Amino acid sequence: MGRPSTFTGEIFEAICERLADGQTLKQICRDPEMPDRYTVLRWIKNDDGRRRLYDQARRDGTDSLADDLIDIAWDTSNDSVVNERGTVVCNHEWIARSRVKTENIRFLIMKLNPRRYGDKLPEAIEARQMEIDTQAQLAEQNKITQVTRIILRPGDTDLDENGNPYPNGRTSLLRRIAELEAELAGRNPAPKPPALLTHDPGPLPSRMDQDIARRMVRLIKDYVRKDDQRPPETVLDEVLSVCRNALLQVYGPSGELIDFGAAAQ
Repeated sequence: MGRPSTFTGEIFEAICERLADGQTLKQICRDPEMPDRYTVLRWIKNDDGRRRLYDQARRDGTDSLADDLIDIAWDTSNDSVVNERGTVVCNHEWIARSRVKTENIRFLIMKLNPRRYGDKLPEAIEARQMEIDTQAQLAEQNKITQVTRIILRPGDTDLDENGNPYPNGRTSLLRRIAELEAELAGRNPAPKPPALLTHDPGPLPSRMDQDIARRMVRLIKDYVRKDDQRPPETVLDEVLSVCRNALLQVYGPSGELIDFGAAAQ
């Protein structure tokens, strides 16, 4: 009758049971009543439900492999042999072969079922799996599935993808296309926020220009006695004090103008 090639639930269930018992897919497919290995892989390739059952059976089979690992490690039946002289000696070949078997089985079960037999904690594995799932979801959401090129001609009708006319006709459509192209080309950057204005609390600008400075120097030279015998520093302090008192008298302590008529009443 030949090997089965059409999927049946009974055959697939039997394959999963044998996988959970620790057999490999290659060993199972050696059975003439079972499909070949490529047929089984084809069955689970495009079916998520079958893939989950297959993967779970492989993980369940690691428990059987772990039992085999213990059996090999505890089997001491051939650790020693009798040589030609009748002396009991160590069977190094048997021990080396047992070591290779245990190392390969340990590597296999750690890869097939890292949550149960891996070196990392289950919490770390769960966090890594959640990160992988999140990245896959974001990649699926941001994936471009279709790119459509629309060529506008003077005689075309202004219709959207649903066949409805655009609100403002072709002018609005062309303007919107130009805006999108400008954004993509970087020719229309986002407007910058307005610059902060500096606050000047006094009636005069924060920086006096050269004209104001010259006028102040000229004023001092015209009204300060030139034959004063005091040190220049003392004279300068006196001039600044007079200026300060005059400013306080006119503008007040807070810089506000004082109504001398109202103050006299």
